[in-house]
Amino acid sequence: AYLRASLAASRATQGTVAQEAKLLRDYLALLKIRMGDRLQYTIEVDPSLDTAPLAPMLLQPVVENAIKHGLEPKIEGGHLRITLESRGPRMLATIEDDGMGFHPKAGSGVGLSNLRERLAVLYDGDAHVRIEERSPGTAVLIEIPLPRAFRTGDTA
Repeated sequence: AYLRASLAASRATQGTVAQEAKLLRDYLALLKIRMGDRLQYTIEVDPSLDTAPLAPMLLQPVVENAIKHGLEPKIEGGHLRITLESRGPRMLATIEDDGMGFHPKAGSGVGLSNLRERLAVLYDGDAHVRIEERSPGTAVLIEIPLPRAFRTGDTA
C-alpha cells in the first residue's frame, strides 16, 4: 500500500499537508518493523494545515537522512519528531532527531541539495532550509510560504 501511494505521490504535481503526513506515517511504520524499538517517532500537524498545498514527497528525503545518519548508527536508535505548524504567512516543517548529531559535511549532500533546488523552483526562492545542531541530534527546519487562505494572523 505504501509503495502504491508513494509512486502515485511522486507523479503528482501537488498534494496536501495531510497527504504528506500520511505518507510519512506509512513510511515510518514500515521502518519501525525493521528497526523495532530502536525507532520511536511522533508526527504533529497543525489541523488548520491539513488541506494546505504541499509538493508531494518533499519531506521524506529529510526523514530518510535523519534515520540513516542520525538514528541507525546508534545502537539504541532514537526518536524522530516531525512537526508542521503555521507561522503567520509561512509553514514551518521541522524534522528533528536525537541521534548522532551534526557533522561538518551535513548540508552538502545530494539529498539536501536536491531539496534546496526543488524548493527554489516550487516557491520562487521564497522557501528556506536551515540545519541546526541540537544536543543531542540534529534538526532540519523548512520554511514555506502559505497561500493566503492558510495564513494565521494575516490581515492583509
